[in-house]
Amino acid sequence: LESKAAEVFEQLEEKPKVVECHRVGVQKEGALRPVKVTLSSSDTVGRILGKSRQLRTTDRFSRVFISKDLNVEERNARKKLVMELKQKRENEPGLHHFIRNGTLFSRNHAGS
Repeated sequence: LESKAAEVFEQLEEKPKVVECHRVGVQKEGALRPVKVTLSSSDTVGRILGKSRQLRTTDRFSRVFISKDLNVEERNARKKLVMELKQKRENEPGLHHFIRNGTLFSRNHAGS
């Protein structure tokens, strides 16, 4: 598991010191489980989170998503924001809606 995480970090041109690496949740047939990776440096975490969007453009890691670990309150707040986002996208399809830094934004599509 650590070697697979290292491959993702290598794609981002980072070589962090991994403190801990394990799967989260209960194993179920055919279900994917997230991997929690703890790193030794918060600076490295920030760089990796900043570069994580680069994975979308790769063939091998296009379905890999990196996010910081959230506590229960943060997860609930994020879940509420995502529900609001889905509602806005349905009710106002002419606008571009997105979440950034815990806030929901809406703006005109580029070129509109």
